[in-house]
Amino acid sequence: MADKPRSLAQQRRILEQRIQRNRRQLRDANEEWLNATASFDHAASRLMYFKKPILLVSGVVMARYLKRSPHKLVRMARKGIGFYALARNVRRLL
Repeated sequence: MADKPRSLAQQRRILEQRIQRNRRQLRDANEEWLNATASFDHAASRLMYFKKPILLVSGVVMARYLKRSPHKLVRMARKGIGFYALARNVRRLL
């Protein structure tokens, strides 16, 4: 009868060691992932830094362009709505 509690204690130690090993592997994999994607994260943060100026300049350019040919505004609006719907559907699929 004394053997059974020992075997349970041994099983518990084995399981705890396995959990610790899995946690270390997850931590190492997470660090590796962060190191591998650091350049992409940096590029995305730089792009977000310039988001407002890019939107402002593109808005001014579009306003000047549409001032010359206002009928294209309707066409561009339709394309924009279509692109939005396509992006939303792609997002649902992913």
